[in-house]
Amino acid sequence: MRKVTEMIQPLPPFLQEKMAEQKEKILTAPCIQEFLQKEQLTASQINDNFLVLQQYYEEKKEIEAKGKLTHFPGYVPVLVWQEGHALVEYQLSEQEKRRQKQEKEQSYMNCLYLPRSLQTVSLEQVNFKGNKSKLFPKILHMIEALDERQGNYVPGLYLYGEFGVGKTFMMAALCNELAKKHISSLLINLSMFISELKEKMGTPEYRSYSQHILQKMKTVSVLVMDDIGMESMSDWVRDDILMPVLQYRMQEEKTTCFTSNLSPQKLEEHFADTRTSTNHLKAKRLMERILFLADPFLVEDKNNRQVSRK
Repeated sequence: MRKVTEMIQPLPPFLQEKMAEQKEKILTAPCIQEFLQKEQLTASQINDNFLVLQQYYEEKKEIEAKGKLTHFPGYVPVLVWQEGHALVEYQLSEQEKRRQKQEKEQSYMNCLYLPRSLQTVSLEQVNFKGNKSKLFPKILHMIEALDERQGNYVPGLYLYGEFGVGKTFMMAALCNELAKKHISSLLINLSMFISELKEKMGTPEYRSYSQHILQKMKTVSVLVMDDIGMESMSDWVRDDILMPVLQYRMQEEKTTCFTSNLSPQKLEEHFADTRTSTNHLKAKRLMERILFLADPFLVEDKNNRQVSRK
């Protein structure tokens, strides 16, 4: 009986030549040469491990062409020498590391009833010109004080001013900077939240929904109530929504910020007058909690929303 090796026909010369050229191309590639020089492989070791070297080479070329591995997206091949053999291992790519880091940071910054784009705003994008230049050190101080986590109470900011001067934008930048330090925050448009509560009232989901959001507003490390004073005021909003949240945050000394088109005085007037009654005492008590939690700052600037539309 003939041996198997005797039955195998040699490759045609042109195929042998083509394979030799391909092998030479792979072995002289910079990514392979770097590995061979580092590990000082012999000719025998190179031949024994050539298929692994070829796999690594082809995967590197695929990343160059497509930007990722089809079968292992988010990872990059790494060629290693282990116990006398070449192996291809896979590690997270730098791009994937950045993506996961950003995703983790964004999980600390919750944004409700506001554009999703605010979740990527940074302080570098804020125009701290004019009187807003005085806000920059205040915001930096807040970030540093909260990051130190020494248990001391860190007051928030009550930013008020005309439409479009950047109040919400600055608060979003603050929340995103805190997210980088793994400090949780909630930026919520109050008037939209109240409208949503009213729409859900009487539905099966109302109780669980309202309790979930209100509990989050009470306990989150940093709360930003956006556009306070724009909601339609009622005894229910003032006494059953706002007061419990602000009372809790005042007692627990939790950092709380606000944005509004109304000055503190005008906001108190807004709280006093509801559709059914006028109660200056309850309005004053609510305002006292806001002023305990946050320092007022008048933001003056042109309406950037109008400028951006031109």
